[in-house]
Amino acid sequence: MGIGVYGLSNSPFECAADGDFRILGVIFLKLECEPAPLILGYVLGPMMEENLRRALLIAQGDPTVLITRPLSAGFLIRASSCWHLLARQSARSARRSSWRTSRMGCRPFHYSITPTLQYSIIDILREV
Repeated sequence: MGIGVYGLSNSPFECAADGDFRILGVIFLKLECEPAPLILGYVLGPMMEENLRRALLIAQGDPTVLITRPLSAGFLIRASSCWHLLARQSARSARRSSWRTSRMGCRPFHYSITPTLQYSIIDILREV
């Protein structure tokens, strides 16, 4: 695939970037990361940043407009409540699985809201 990238743009930098993204893809596969949120963030991130910048320009740099206006405050409250519900649900399910494994004589599962990495990057690259 590197030949196709080099043939398309005649740039060694793009060949190196292609290799870097391949390694990153293997790491994401080993860590079982979902690709959909990454793609959504990559596509929608610049548009969100541009509109945030536009809103702050209209408000003359005042960030409180994001909280004081009813529509934006409603969206922020809704987003934060969804995030809290998901975090509480994942913690509750982790506690249940911990309780089940401890009842079965297995080592209990220690949960946290942020997932811990089971592999280091060196271990992942060794398996490739």
